[in-house]
Amino acid sequence: MTEVFYDQLLLDLKRDDQGSCTVTIRVESGRSQGAQADLDARVSLDPDALRVCDTAERYAQTLTEQLFAAAELRECFVEAEKTAQTRGDFLRVVVRIHPSADDLHGLRWELLRHPVTEKPLATNERVLLSRFLFSDNERPVELRSRPQLRALVAIAAPVGKRAERTKLASVDFEAERARAEAGLEGMAIEVLGGPENPCTRARLLDALRGEVDVLYLVCHGRFSRRNEGEWRLILQNEAGDVDYVGDLLDQLGNLQRLPQLAILLSCESAGDGRYEPKPSIQQTLAGGLAKAGVAAVVAMQGRISMATAERMMPVLLRQLQADGRVDRALAAARALVWDRHDAWMPALYSRMKSGQVFAPEPSARPLAERLDEAFAADPLPSSEEVEPDPDLFQRDAQLAALHEALRESQGQGPRACVIRGDMGTGKTELARSFVSQALRADPSLIAVVADDASFLQRKSTYLAIREALKLLFGGIEAGRLLSESDAESVQRCRALTTELAEPLVEEVPTLLSSMLSTTAPLRRALAEDGAQEGIGLEATQISQDDLREQFCKLLLSLQGARPLLLVFENMQWVDDVSIGLLQDFLSRKASARVLFVFTYRPADLVMEGKQQHAFSRLQRRLERDKMMLPALDLDAIEARERRRFVDAFIDAEYAPNAIDEDFRESLFEHTQGNPLFVRELICALEERGAMFEDAAQGWTVDAGFRWDEFPRSLESTVEERLSQLDDEHREILDVASVDGLTFRVKSLVEVLGQSERQLERQLNRYLEERHRLVEDGGVQRLGEQRTTLFRFSHPLVRQYIYDGLSRSERRRYHRYVAEQIEALYEGRLDEVAMLLAHHYEQTGDNLDAAKYLQIEARHAARVGANTTAIEHLQHGLELCATADPEEGEQTRMQLELDLQNDLGAAFKVEQGWLADDTVQAYQRARELAEHLLDDAELARTLFGLWAPRICRGELPEASALATQCLAIGQQRGDTGIILQAQAALGNTLFWSSRWEDAVAACSQVLELFDPAVHGEHIAEYGQDPRVLAYMFLTLSLSILGRVDEALDQREKMLELVRELEHPFTLAMGLNTAVWVAWQHRDGPGCQHWGTELVQLYAQRHLAPMYLSLGQMYAAAGDALVGRSVGRLAIIEKAWEQQVERVPVVQSIYRLIEAEIRSGTGDIDGALEAIEEGKRGDERQGQDCYLAELLRMQAQCLAERDPPQSLELLEQSIAVAQRQGARLFEQRARAQLERTQG
Repeated sequence: MTEVFYDQLLLDLKRDDQGSCTVTIRVESGRSQGAQADLDARVSLDPDALRVCDTAERYAQTLTEQLFAAAELRECFVEAEKTAQTRGDFLRVVVRIHPSADDLHGLRWELLRHPVTEKPLATNERVLLSRFLFSDNERPVELRSRPQLRALVAIAAPVGKRAERTKLASVDFEAERARAEAGLEGMAIEVLGGPENPCTRARLLDALRGEVDVLYLVCHGRFSRRNEGEWRLILQNEAGDVDYVGDLLDQLGNLQRLPQLAILLSCESAGDGRYEPKPSIQQTLAGGLAKAGVAAVVAMQGRISMATAERMMPVLLRQLQADGRVDRALAAARALVWDRHDAWMPALYSRMKSGQVFAPEPSARPLAERLDEAFAADPLPSSEEVEPDPDLFQRDAQLAALHEALRESQGQGPRACVIRGDMGTGKTELARSFVSQALRADPSLIAVVADDASFLQRKSTYLAIREALKLLFGGIEAGRLLSESDAESVQRCRALTTELAEPLVEEVPTLLSSMLSTTAPLRRALAEDGAQEGIGLEATQISQDDLREQFCKLLLSLQGARPLLLVFENMQWVDDVSIGLLQDFLSRKASARVLFVFTYRPADLVMEGKQQHAFSRLQRRLERDKMMLPALDLDAIEARERRRFVDAFIDAEYAPNAIDEDFRESLFEHTQGNPLFVRELICALEERGAMFEDAAQGWTVDAGFRWDEFPRSLESTVEERLSQLDDEHREILDVASVDGLTFRVKSLVEVLGQSERQLERQLNRYLEERHRLVEDGGVQRLGEQRTTLFRFSHPLVRQYIYDGLSRSERRRYHRYVAEQIEALYEGRLDEVAMLLAHHYEQTGDNLDAAKYLQIEARHAARVGANTTAIEHLQHGLELCATADPEEGEQTRMQLELDLQNDLGAAFKVEQGWLADDTVQAYQRARELAEHLLDDAELARTLFGLWAPRICRGELPEASALATQCLAIGQQRGDTGIILQAQAALGNTLFWSSRWEDAVAACSQVLELFDPAVHGEHIAEYGQDPRVLAYMFLTLSLSILGRVDEALDQREKMLELVRELEHPFTLAMGLNTAVWVAWQHRDGPGCQHWGTELVQLYAQRHLAPMYLSLGQMYAAAGDALVGRSVGRLAIIEKAWEQQVERVPVVQSIYRLIEAEIRSGTGDIDGALEAIEEGKRGDERQGQDCYLAELLRMQAQCLAERDPPQSLELLEQSIAVAQRQGARLFEQRARAQLERTQG
């Protein structure tokens, strides 16, 4: 197993005799003994300033500013982090509070932030935060593997009269037991608790005498500040009722052996989270356990909510099982619940230098062994088979510039440079020669050249990144025989993969599962016996944010071990999302030792209209950020240098020779020193006998040679050379040109009627050795199959041959090639969907082409490339429209229906529910579905058309569509359609003020949904139906006055949307969270989730509606906390831009507008806003927020017209009572009482 290193940054806090606080920062390397840095500083920690912070945000900011006020402390922290990051190590940040400063344990250290980036430390899995507690028992921690461990799961779920009187939240014994047993699977588990075995004090102590390694305690708890602090656990008596226990520690101290790890899922087990000079942390249960000798204690410093605990504990236990490191597990768990108000409460108290509490269980076979086996299946050629590195002539200045760029990237952070030039100028040769030299110069360098972004697959999603990762993880470049430096590069990449594979599988599982082919060596090694379950090989939905983050992590991890040189060729063909991933990494300006080299042809970057090529945008961004080095323009090389190239080429490739100066000068004038033209023309001269090798003189030129008999252009020269071929060999190249620059011999077999061996012989002996038109490309492995590859000597050669084919030849050859590719990639067609779409489009088989475009579009949507998905779907529809009638009208319409429904879902994510493109796609799909009598697709279409109806407040029409959709689902017995229809009905019922019915409909969705059966709904409908159900379940429960239930459902929904990592679904979830906060008049909640919604829009370019809603609710939150000034302009702009296109929410907008206007003294404006809201609802036939509009109107008239105000409040109460809107009724009654009082 690869060793993982953890550096430690110790924050040692003490008080001197005068009570002043000092901090010593001590940095220790995990790779060597002794401190790397020591720094003492005086700090001014002001608990009073922290006590008045009204939000966790302000508390975190204030605490961080106080601790890192001294610049040298900040610099020491950043330097320690940078050092660990550069080596690919972890950094542990340990807050060690000396007994002289014990009161500082009362501060909320888990809210501490990074002193520069201001990101929370408690959720960072690379920078791990814990507290150190001094112990009276310093016995060493024995690391045992999971099967050797014993765990005690103790659950106190009191029932009885005392439990009823205490009004404690009930503890679900069975749910807690199932959660603990699943999380601690693999250990010997004893469970204490339940109706037949209540968790009493005596039973708990008796169970702990059995040499328990892990204690998992679930119970209520209380911490009191009386008598300098005392804690009590709420366990059970023999009857199962409440029993308060406060003397457990006295008995635990007498045990022969204490647990190594205690997880106390008990409120206030680490104190109440408030700072007071007294009592001591040792007076808490957590402090007492640590003092007694428990190596690591996870405990709660406050009254943590059940919802937070339920969400975080499975993650903590699952991560703990993965590697046995409790600090990393707690960081991952906190990250999941960090949006919760009590996320800071779980704290880790430990006396261990390492966070390792038990040894991870080794796999049946080490991953390194499995990797060796996978690499052996793709062996490198022997030293005799490896090609020598090719020579490069007269490019010394360019090579020197590239080497300087590499040196700069190693010292000043990532850099990029471009090599540009027209076809044949030697871009590839320059890049590869540079890589060869760089590998020889630096034995530690990792360098790869990704050039599989071919023209034929130029829009295949993430193709360039996939090719680069294939090579970085030890794959072999297809279609090119390995040179000496290529072989060296593969060996280094394989060694690095073996070294870093295990931590990378944990850190970047999504990237590996979505970017590496199942045939890649690493994927094959991981697939053995289900090894490495952490990698989500078949994730249904992948977040682009996740990919960006993991791509960045990957490059940082790799460069931490070795400097990186990444070459991407043909950027003019690279897809936009690959370029976006590269731009994201470079824009972070991380301190990384990476040089990117990009090659491209300038003429191919020109795009139609005003649209700019994505790579041009990347170049401009890098130039602005001073990360792009001066371009190497091969078209701008001076004539002198091009002339010297002619001499160098002749003297190196044709030595010895007697070629005179006149010939050399004429050759230069003929070719202008273009490297490809020079090579091709000399080959033509050889083939026609004008240039030959003389036994006495070496290479020489025929005395009768005349230049006017030879072509004057590069294209004509290629044509001249091809004309020397016989028909048989020309046909081989004709078919090969259809397959691509790199072609498979298997693709030629059927059409040419020859065996694979016969074709290989002709390609090798005649077309490669004699005519130098192709090159041996080695062997490609495709599952159990292998196929020999060849490559055209230059793209121009392949293009010229292809352009010479007749239309009928193209159609015939493309079909043969497509059928061969389908056979070769059977079971993995999604990997070549874009290639097959291209081939079938060229054959005129438009429906087959459209079918593969749909596959590629769904893949693009799955990885968050929605714009790319839309392009593929629109092109597929264009092909359907021009399909050959002989392909079948029924088949064509069915495919168009599928494409239109996919397009509607894609437009919904990109532009919103109400966008014209969205509606048009679904309307066309409905016409097709009704014509084809396809109920399943019709139901999907009806849901797509329901959405804009409900957004426009057209309730009868929306209800009819949802009801029709439900009827189809019931008739077919299709639960997928039923749950989607019920989600739509729940939404419609909400706006119809039928909240009890909405609760029933939405609850049915959550009951019906089965991830194994309905997992593809995100792709089919554009969002997860559970989120729509949670949305209106939560809102309805809230209005009905069932507030605790509503907030609980909101937390479950937020957990779901963050797990799904689907941007549109996340936007819906955040919209729900902020909407509920607004209904409850929770100003900080509105600010928090409204701002997050705005940020999500900026990051993911979602439908503008979500930007406007986020801005509107955030401004409402400001108004609710008394900051109304300047907010009116924000919501007016939001309304004008987007929200007015969703008239169903106009009453919410008017209520927010009235709140802001009244807060700034504009009562008349507020009253007009309310009247407009009432008129709008009347037009739409809804009264969902009528009670609130009347209450707000009464509030505005309270001073101006008290009798009218009272009458309006009575009306508000009456409306709320009629509707069952308990929340609005209570609010109106409270206002009435204040008015009357």
